[in-house]
Order: sequence, then C-alpha cells, then structure tokens
Amino acid sequence: AQTGAVLGAALFALPAARVANRYGRRPALVAGYGIGAAGALVAACAVVLGSWQLLLPALVLFGAAGSANLAARYAGADLAPPRQRARSLALVVWAATFGAVLGPNLAEPAGRWAVLLGLPVGAGPYLLSAVVFATAAVVVLGFLRPDPLVVARS
Repeated sequence: AQTGAVLGAALFALPAARVANRYGRRPALVAGYGIGAAGALVAACAVVLGSWQLLLPALVLFGAAGSANLAARYAGADLAPPRQRARSLALVVWAATFGAVLGPNLAEPAGRWAVLLGLPVGAGPYLLSAVVFATAAVVVLGFLRPDPLVVARS
C-alpha cells in the first residue's frame, strides 16, 4: 500500500511541475489534492468491495496528494519576502509534520465513523482522507491568491 502511494507521488511530481510551470502553483496543487481525494474515495470503495486489485491503483492516485503536499513547500517559500523564505518553508514543513503525527491518530475514530455508516472499519481512514484532500483543494483554489509562482517570477 505504501509503495503505491509513494509511486503515485513520484508519478505525479513531473506532470505537476509542468502544470505549475505553465499555469502556476495553484492549479498544480488543486489537481494533486483533487486526484488524491479521488484516489481516497476509490480506495474506500476497494475496502468495501474487499478488492486489493482496486486498492493498489487507487493508492497510486492517493499518492498525488503527497506530491501536492511536497509542492506546497515551494508555494510557501514563493510568497514570502526573501528574508523570510526559510521561516515560511519551516512553517509549511512544521504543518506537514503536525499532520503526519495527527493523521494516524485519527484512523481509529475514522474507522468508528465508517462503521456507524455501515461500512467496514478500514474504509474510514480513506473517507477521512478524501474529505481532507478535497478541503485542501477547495481552500487552495479559493484562497491561494495571488499565485505563488507568479509572485516569485515577478
């Protein structure tokens, strides 16, 4: 499972960089989080169906959000004044670290939530991930203005 997610992050990195270079960081981040959300939903369906054959490609899609998380570091640095870039980058890395610690602790409550919905416990973390990734996409789309790469280039 982890290999699928890492592979997805690696496969999405180059196309995301091309999108960012051509259209800006916002579209690349929105695409990464959106593809990750879709992958999380497909992964939840795979758990419900008991299909590892569907789960593995879903996790490749899921990995696109990991690539977006890494790319968000550049967005944070792009928007900062030159003297504050290191601090801004550190803030983004700190937030990602906080999420990496908090996330696994939400697996059990997410599993209980899934059971309340009549789904297998294993679908819960993927459903929670889908919500979080979709929220990230909406927040980036609505609030990441001006586009960080446009600012950095100007």
